Amino acid sequence: GAPLTTLGWLGLQNLLLLCRLAAQGRSVAALLRQAAARGAILLGLPLAMHVAMLRLHLSLLPNSGDGDGYMSEGFQATLAGNPLAASLPPGERPSFLALALEHAATQFRYNRNMAILFPRGSHAFDSRWYSWPLAARGVHFSLVRDWAAVAAAPDDQHLLGLFIHPNP
Repeated sequence: GAPLTTLGWLGLQNLLLLCRLAAQGRSVAALLRQAAARGAILLGLPLAMHVAMLRLHLSLLPNSGDGDGYMSEGFQATLAGNPLAASLPPGERPSFLALALEHAATQFRYNRNMAILFPRGSHAFDSRWYSWPLAARGVHFSLVRDWAAVAAAPDDQHLLGLFIHPNP
């Protein structure tokens, strides 16, 4: 089977602990309180860390770049050097929460569209989004600049990139 990430192991450990507490005859209310507190820590802290890192990313890297076209005009208006930056006054630009939600939705949509362009199993680094927390395989960061050329020659080898494996 696939190795679990540290978060996955902690989740299993907490489920076992809740089962032990239930076996000791703890009340349903006590078990629910324990489960809610542990769930908030196991899910809330990583989510807060992800949002904090995205905030840091957007504050340190505020410039326009190659990936702008994937984002909405409102998102692009927040990027320095983007032609749309002058189109929206600062007061009308999306909030950080709106930017974070759009960023997550765009990542999901991009992954789905890559699966359409390159069908499942067509390359060695293919994975479904829900398998990522399991650390079943690494992540391939392609350095290809022209995806149209890659799509036009699917039989050619296009392996230029970085392979990073998560630490389970």
